[in-house]
Amino acid sequence: MKTCIYCGSKVELLSGEIYKCSFCEVNLGPNSPYGEVGIDGTRPKIDGFKTGVVLRDEDYLAELSVKELMINSMTLSMMYSILKEMRLIRSEAYLLLKEAKDFLKLNNDKLPLDQINQFEHSIKSQGETYEFWTRKMWMVENVCIKKFGYCPAAIQERSLDQMENTTIKVSKKTMKINSTINSNISVSRETVAT
Repeated sequence: MKTCIYCGSKVELLSGEIYKCSFCEVNLGPNSPYGEVGIDGTRPKIDGFKTGVVLRDEDYLAELSVKELMINSMTLSMMYSILKEMRLIRSEAYLLLKEAKDFLKLNNDKLPLDQINQFEHSIKSQGETYEFWTRKMWMVENVCIKKFGYCPAAIQERSLDQMENTTIKVSKKTMKINSTINSNISVSRETVAT
C-alpha cells in the first residue's frame, strides 16, 4: 500500500506517479520537493550521514555559501559537523595569530628590521585568515538559527554520533497503527505527549 513518508497515512493517486496525502496536505512523487511516496508506512530514506566527509576539507568549507547551506538538504547533524569544524579552524587561526603577535612583542627590539617586517606581514596575513574563518563560522551559526531555530554553544562528537544513531534507528521503524476497533488499546509512554 502506498503511504505518506511523513505521517504513514494512505495516499491518493492523483496522476501518473504523483500521490496526495490528505493529512499532511502534500503531493509526493519523483519530482516532488517533499520526496517520494512510501510503501506500508516507510519513513523518508536517509542517504547516509556525511559527517566525516567535510571534516578538515578546508577547500570545501571555504567555498560554502549561505545559498548552498539554506537550499541544500543538509541534515542537522551535517550542519553541526560543519560548524564544529569551522570553529576548530577558526580557533587554530586565532592561536597562530596570537603566537605571532606575542613573539613579535617579546622580540621586537632583538630582531633585525627585515624580520620584523616579515613578522608584521605574516601577522597581517594570519589576521585576514582569522577574519575569514570567523565570518564563515558566523554564517553557519546564523544559517543554523534561521533553519533550525537553534545554534549550540558547543558541539561534542558524542552528541553528533548519538544524533546520527537515533535518526537511523527511528528511520528504520515503520509507521503503522493497528486497528483500534474492538481491541484493547494499550498506550505506551512513547505515544503519549508529555
